[in-house]
Amino acid sequence: NASGIQTGDINLDGTNFYFYGTSNIGYETLEEAIEASKIDKYSVIGTGFEGSGSWENDIFMELGPDGIYKITIIVTTSAEFKIRKNSSWEINYGSNSQGNGNIITGKRNGYNIIISTPGTYEITFDISTNIIQFTKI
Repeated sequence: NASGIQTGDINLDGTNFYFYGTSNIGYETLEEAIEASKIDKYSVIGTGFEGSGSWENDIFMELGPDGIYKITIIVTTSAEFKIRKNSSWEINYGSNSQGNGNIITGKRNGYNIIISTPGTYEITFDISTNIIQFTKI
């Protein structure tokens, strides 16, 4: 039972290991939990997003069951962003050209991606093809 457990707490209950985070995922063993923690995390980073005013704040994407990372985000002004892996500039993806477009083949260390119209957007990143797409919703 997760009631009363704060986000990020670890509870060892008999032979089961549980991590109560944002998704309340339960693991049968500690080894399973450790392996799951090795999943790469991708984030959107840049300016013009609600809740992120600089290139210092990662906004983490969620990995969908289809293997595509997704996030719904509010663009408050013209936004410039990149997608980066594990909060590091070592592996980051931008546009392969300086033009705009809502479907982009991500390029490592590429140009900033630009969303010029404020609104609510879904941004997706397919790591198998490096396709970055943003759609106003």
